[in-house]
Amino acid sequence: MIDYSPYLSVIDALKFRRDLGGEEAINKYNHELVLRGGRFLAAQWNTQVLQEEDQTGNMIDVKLPLVNPNAPELWIPSFWADMFLDNYPNIYLPIHFHGGCWWVRLSAQIYNDMEDFAVADKVIQELCRRLNTKYYLRANSSRYS
Repeated sequence: MIDYSPYLSVIDALKFRRDLGGEEAINKYNHELVLRGGRFLAAQWNTQVLQEEDQTGNMIDVKLPLVNPNAPELWIPSFWADMFLDNYPNIYLPIHFHGGCWWVRLSAQIYNDMEDFAVADKVIQELCRRLNTKYYLRANSSRYS
């Protein structure tokens, strides 16, 4: 069976983007939102943004507030995905290691607003609080052995 819905929605999708102000306005909104959101998260976590503003399109990386970035559990390939699936099954934030630190990559799209960054703040702060507690790492280390 062929799904024709993408073909049937093109005209309305293009009209929707035009009604928002066109590609330039959409990209400007996304860029400004991701910069504002990245600065917000870095301030909340007392960390930093990886990129300079002129290196940022619609995605940004913010350093995680982890006290032990070398904890063995963090390096297990499924660890981060499992953390999100087990605790926040409707949210996934890509985490990566760079320059001796763990970072979260966030993006902004026309359907996002600062509330999405506030949700990311809550989720990351809760996960990092757990990870920063030795009891949590010890209690769950057998799962990732």
